Amino acid sequence: MQQLQQLQRCLQTDLLACDARCSLFVAAVHSYRYEQLLQHCLAELQLSIDDIYAVLGSLERLELLAAQLQQGNYGGYEARVYRLLHGLLVQHGERVALSTLQAAEFEPLYAHLQIPKPSCRPTHILEVTPSLKCAHTQAYARLQATHQLRLGFYAVPLQQLYAMLTVGGLPDNGPVRITTDLEEALQLAQLGVAWGASRLGALLRCVAIVEFALVPQLVQVEQDNRHAVISDASCLQISYLLCFGESLAAQPEAPQRQLKQQLQQLLLPLTSPWPKLTERAGALLHWAHGNKYSLTLGVYLMCVCLTPPSGRCGLFHSLASSAAYALRRGFL
Repeated sequence: MQQLQQLQRCLQTDLLACDARCSLFVAAVHSYRYEQLLQHCLAELQLSIDDIYAVLGSLERLELLAAQLQQGNYGGYEARVYRLLHGLLVQHGERVALSTLQAAEFEPLYAHLQIPKPSCRPTHILEVTPSLKCAHTQAYARLQATHQLRLGFYAVPLQQLYAMLTVGGLPDNGPVRITTDLEEALQLAQLGVAWGASRLGALLRCVAIVEFALVPQLVQVEQDNRHAVISDASCLQISYLLCFGESLAAQPEAPQRQLKQQLQQLLLPLTSPWPKLTERAGALLHWAHGNKYSLTLGVYLMCVCLTPPSGRCGLFHSLASSAAYALRRGFL
């Protein structure tokens, strides 16, 4: 009961920030590298990936859940649904807090940070407040007190963002390249598949406003003085997230090119390398199990390829051709 009350208070405090956190988590779950991205989170949540898929499939919009909890209806979902949401929103929220800014606060934020107004207006801006209880936040605080600081922008891959915020590591455990040009970061930001029930949008891209400490050997500023390569996560801290969300439902007559791009985004897991034949059969089965949803979609679209390339089926034939091409890339 205490956990349900904590979850209820969290949803009432900032529902949109909770929505954003769920979207970032779903983006990591959709990645074919979810085991690496969420290895710490899955152990803490005590849920398998199959349980998470089942929870996400049955979960409705968060405002409906919040209304049920407010009415005292605690039996509307299975226990694992509440366990997952409590872990994401409450436990992980204690490590790094997300809060949404009102639209009227966008302009004052640009002025306060002394950054130019972006050419493309963000749909939402999230303020990121890390907790000093985390080791990586404590390490940055020590560097912050003894080194010069700079502000930059990072086009974060959507599937990498949740682990980066929660655990504090760098994507792929490698260096990241920060730019001081906001427009360049906007161009580099890629659209990713998020949570379909999110108010931020089913398709989402993010640009992080970051602060970094100029630590010799760990931060290399390039000659143009517009880019910096950071090789240690303790030198970097995300301050704000500029979110650009899109909804498929809001664009029923999108061009074929855009639909193909969205389809390829859904089929990205299939472009990962096929396991080597020399590996044991268990590894192959594990790979197929982790990509079963994308495989099912791909097989269905290949069947649609049998339809005529003209008439009412022409659009489906075009989309299926793109799916078949993505499948061939994955198998080869």
